[in-house]
This record gives sequence, C-alpha cells and structure tokens, in this order.
Amino acid sequence: MDKNLDEAVEAILAAADGDARLALRGTLAEMVKLHAELAHLYAISEHGKKPVGKLSLH
Repeated sequence: MDKNLDEAVEAILAAADGDARLALRGTLAEMVKLHAELAHLYAISEHGKKPVGKLSLH
C-alpha cells in the first residue's frame, strides 16, 4: 500500500480506538453516504431535478 493509504487506515483505526469492526462500520457508512450524495448530484446534472425514491449502491 502507498503511504497515504497507510496513514488513512491508521487514522481511521485511531478514531475507532483500535476497534477494526467499528472502523469498518464507520468507513462503510461514510461510503454509503457519499454514494447517495454522488447519485443525487448525477441526477441533478442529468435531469435538473432531485431523484425520487431510494438510492441503490448498484
């Protein structure tokens, strides 16, 4: 892994007090949030309006 990725992993683990499960859960929750935000931005840019309904990860 590169240095920046290693540092990010260490920061995430430190924020979770070394609990790998909590770190993974937090990371996945953030990814879901960012995916929804990205899907929302794509919908706005393509159609000029907000998406309706549940956003899927796939």
